[in-house]
Amino acid sequence: EMLIRVSNALSQVPDYPENVDEPRIFANSFSANAFMFFSITPLAGNPRQVDVNLALDFIEDTVKPRMARVPGVSEVSLGGGAERQIQILIDPARLAQRGLTLTDVRNAVRSRNRDRSAGDVQSGKREYLLRTVGRFADQAALEQLILLRRGDAITRLSDVADVTLGSFESRTLSFFNDQTNIFLSVRRESGSNVIAIKRAMLAELDAVNQEVLEPAGLQMVPVSDDVRYVQDSVRNVWQNLILGALFATLVMYLFLRSARATLVGVMGVPLCIIVAFLGLLLAGRTVNVISLAGIAFAIGMTLDNSIVVLESIALERRRGASRLRAAVDGVRQVWPAVFASTATTILVFIPVMFVEEEAGQLYSDVAIAISAAILASMLVAITVLPAAAARLTLGREGTVQTSRPRLRDKTLQGVAWLLATDARRRVPSRGRRAESVCPDECAPGLQPRCHGGDRRGSTYCLVAVCGCGPGSVRPR
Repeated sequence: EMLIRVSNALSQVPDYPENVDEPRIFANSFSANAFMFFSITPLAGNPRQVDVNLALDFIEDTVKPRMARVPGVSEVSLGGGAERQIQILIDPARLAQRGLTLTDVRNAVRSRNRDRSAGDVQSGKREYLLRTVGRFADQAALEQLILLRRGDAITRLSDVADVTLGSFESRTLSFFNDQTNIFLSVRRESGSNVIAIKRAMLAELDAVNQEVLEPAGLQMVPVSDDVRYVQDSVRNVWQNLILGALFATLVMYLFLRSARATLVGVMGVPLCIIVAFLGLLLAGRTVNVISLAGIAFAIGMTLDNSIVVLESIALERRRGASRLRAAVDGVRQVWPAVFASTATTILVFIPVMFVEEEAGQLYSDVAIAISAAILASMLVAITVLPAAAARLTLGREGTVQTSRPRLRDKTLQGVAWLLATDARRRVPSRGRRAESVCPDECAPGLQPRCHGGDRRGSTYCLVAVCGCGPGSVRPR
């Protein structure tokens, strides 16, 4: 709104001084700042004795357009040097001798050095626009400008002035490695890929040096760019993403104690990462440090649904179900909980996607990446994982592992010790002590038994965890 108001106010100015350009308004942001810089200097030893300060027009006409045509580049700016200038040095004595003034010379040059419209010509269905070219082509044409005609006497500009090729007054100085240079700064389009721009720009740099600058005794070299910081950040995020996936796999294996079960559980991680990238693409987002960080955050969360479904399938197998039946029943029992968990996670990030301005651009990438990965993990957990579990052996079917991990035994003993205190063992309502019901049936070869605590009766464990296990020790 403010930009429109300022533009409207400037458009109301009736006229500007003769040597003043009309003001221009730019909308700038941090992402629109220059991110690549190049330096143009003479070749080693300056074999062609090139004055770099006078090469600004040559570079602007030949080098700048080619660099600006690189996909993703919005603007190429030049710095240093001085623009060439035709200087008319008038001799006051010769001017007065012919009865002319400085105003006469100025008006003659101004009226002659311009292109005019010559109307249009219609030919059938075609219409041709005509334009008369009146601008001076070179210095010699300017010298032959007629200032005054009196009969057969003609006064030309060369009769009252000397025309020389010079340059504007230098207002900026640019140096690179103690050499006067002209530098180029490159700005990118909003949403463009800086890494792709850099690759294309370096390829164009080699072509410009070979075809344009080296024949003229110049060379252009890259000075600095901000792309390397982006590349380093992306590389660090990829490393953290890979390490996070490896650590998540290791932790999952420590708990499952089965390489096949771990493989089935983590097989959905690559699929979820691919879906996260597709979600960013469909949302019109680019792959950047923030979006990659969101994918890295989502790796551990994508395993949650897989662990729940895998544990349910493994439990059905321990009860003696076949592979296919265990996969179907296991998913059927837990899919509502998996869906609810996924929905709540996604709903948390939905408001973040509607945050505007720079904060929204920052956090929405993370929200989109995590939401897409979590949604994919749910689909993988209820489709791909059961299909894989139905074809792989996750353990001994119909049995429970004969050896329990030592960590689990220590944990069960600790829980039993805590519950064995007087305060824990006292039940105020009936005065009975806490009991754990043993299963009615166990798999072949296994019997009900207590893990920690006292035993009582035939189907109860006192302050203990009752389950199935090998041996003949039963609750009593």
